[in-house]
Order: sequence, then structure tokens, then C-alpha cells
Amino acid sequence: MKLTRSQWIRIIVALAVVLAVSACGKKKVASAPPPPAPALAPTASLTANPNTIHAGQASTLTWKTDYATDVTIDQLGKVDPSGSREVIPAESTTYHLVAKNDSGTQEATARITVMEAPFPPPLQTSNGTDGQLFSENMKDVFYDYDSYDVSAQYQQVLQADVRFLRQHQSMKFTIEGHWCCLRREHCAATAILAGKVKPEF
Repeated sequence: MKLTRSQWIRIIVALAVVLAVSACGKKKVASAPPPPAPALAPTASLTANPNTIHAGQASTLTWKTDYATDVTIDQLGKVDPSGSREVIPAESTTYHLVAKNDSGTQEATARITVMEAPFPPPLQTSNGTDGQLFSENMKDVFYDYDSYDVSAQYQQVLQADVRFLRQHQSMKFTIEGHWCCLRREHCAATAILAGKVKPEF
């Protein structure tokens, strides 16, 4: 059958439409970007040097973490991601570190063993005055801010002071401080009286 010109035009238009639709159907759709890689889990280490001490001595805690956004040590609170701190535990203590980020948690521990203080050596003999003996053997006791209690750190110091005074009963000494520290003086005097040493106020 012979097609007319108008029929040819219609066929050509129809083919063009089909080709255009096919081309549109093959157009690539842009894919979504891949999700960011998850953060690395934190790492942590904690050491104590020395890890065995006598009562009243100090040890240094040293810690290091990677990829952590929050680091705490139970007995110290929040700390820097890496650092060190001198501690004087009154008894054997296990220090517990926790490092966290969005990917997880890592823990580390370090134990410091506190042994009883060794028997005190004989008091140093001196040809000097009582004042020299006093300054050589007596140590200061410091208080925490806004506190009237002798901390565990200085309990051993105060006990050593009492031992010295008990062996030198003839010495006279004065406990003194600022007027706002009378309660602190009372706490120190109470400890000395417990050692049967008579202070002079």
C-alpha cells in the first residue's frame, strides 16, 4: 500500500517521539554520596610509677588516650586526654580510667599498693639548739581550701610530728595561725593531744 506524504510525516514524528523517550529513560541518575567513615574507637593506657609505696609517699599516674572526646579517672574526675598527676593515696588504690567517644568506650586501670610506713629511724642527733632540731624534724600540715579536716595526705605527716614531740617532751611549741583558722588549729591540737603531747596555745 502506498503511503501518502502526511502519513509519512506522522510515522517520522512518532519514531522521533519514541527515540526521545528511550534516550530519557537511559539517563543516569546521580547516586547519593557514601556515608562518612565511622570514628575510630578510643584507646587508653594508665600506669603508676612507682606502683608500690610506703604510707605518706607519692606515686605518679601517667595516662594516654587516642580518639577520645571524654576522659575521666574515678578518683580524679575529668582529665585531659593525656597527662600525669602525682597522688598520695592513704591506702592501696586501683585507679580506673574511662575514655569515650561516639564509637565506644575504652577502660584502663593502675593499682598502687600502699605498705605500712617503715619503723621510724632514730632521731637525728644534733649539737644544735632545740629550735634547730624542731625545724629539721617537724613538717608543715596544709589544709584543703575551705576545709578544717586534716586530709589523708597529711595524716602521716602529723603522726610523724607527734612522734617527734613525744620524744622531746621538754620542748615548748605554739600552734598558731590567722584568726580565721582557729578551727584548723583546734584540729591540729586535737591530733597532738591524742598523742599525749601538751601544746601551748
